[in-house]
Amino acid sequence: MARIFMIRHGEAAAGWDRDPDPGLSALGREQAERARLGLLALHQGPLPVLSSPLKRCVETAMPLATHWGVTPIIERRVIELPSPSKDLVARTAWLRSMMGSNWADVMPTPDAPADFLETLARWRVRCWHHVSPVRPHHAAKPCRACDEVFTR
Repeated sequence: MARIFMIRHGEAAAGWDRDPDPGLSALGREQAERARLGLLALHQGPLPVLSSPLKRCVETAMPLATHWGVTPIIERRVIELPSPSKDLVARTAWLRSMMGSNWADVMPTPDAPADFLETLARWRVRCWHHVSPVRPHHAAKPCRACDEVFTR
């Protein structure tokens, strides 16, 4: 049976309302190193390392990938969930509400495209079909921890 190790990226250098794609803060780099050590305690590797193309995700994946001597596979299908608004302040409020929600409770912002819920559902299915044979349940929490995926 395949095992999938998923970690959330380290602390970003900027908030959702200031930068759509920040790298890691100093604390985030420390967290990435702790994640490397934690995963090495579970599996000595090497294993393939998949990462979202977002800077904070690639920077979180690099300590482990470097240790194992592998190049992270940058995979757009596991990128952060799509947001209904391009406005960073509105995006921040929506993402914060999502983190405490169930999929069944997701509501678009007033300025969201008419097909936003369908876009979000397609993203969710693509993400999970790519990383796991297990299909998500409709009431599962949003995938806030799937920015980096370590798999074998």
